[in-house]
Amino acid sequence: MNSRRRKSRLPAAVWKWVWFGLVLAIVPVIFAALRLFIRDAPVTLSALTGQAELLLPAAAISARGIGELLGGQARKSAKRYLAGGSAILILLLSTLFFADVTAAYAVGDPVSTSVIARTSVVLTLCAAIAGCSCVIVAEVK
Repeated sequence: MNSRRRKSRLPAAVWKWVWFGLVLAIVPVIFAALRLFIRDAPVTLSALTGQAELLLPAAAISARGIGELLGGQARKSAKRYLAGGSAILILLLSTLFFADVTAAYAVGDPVSTSVIARTSVVLTLCAAIAGCSCVIVAEVK
C-alpha cells in the first residue's frame, strides 16, 4: 500500500514541478517570441536567447530541483548525490555564464549570439533534466 501511495505522488510532484518550475521559468522567453512575432521580426534562436535570456530560468529550474531534493524524503544515496550534484553544477554554470555574457555586453566585447543562444539552450535542457531528476529522487524513498 505504501509503494502505491508513493507511486501516485510521483506524477503529481513531477507535474507540479513542470508547471510551477519549468513552464513559469520560461514564460519570459515565450513573451519575447510573441513580442518579436507581432512586430514581424524574425523569431530565431539568436533573437530569443542571444543575450543569455535562458540562463536565469535555467538557474531557477536547477535551484527549484535542489530545493525539492533537500526538502524531500529521499535517503542519502548515490542517486540523490548525482541528481543534486548535477543540478548544483548546472546552477553554477548558468549563473557564471550569464555573468560573463552580461559583462561582455557591458564593456562592448564582441560576442557570438549564436554560441550564446545554443549554450543557453543546452544549459536549460540540462537544468530541466537535473531538476526533474531531483524531484523524482526526492519523492522516492
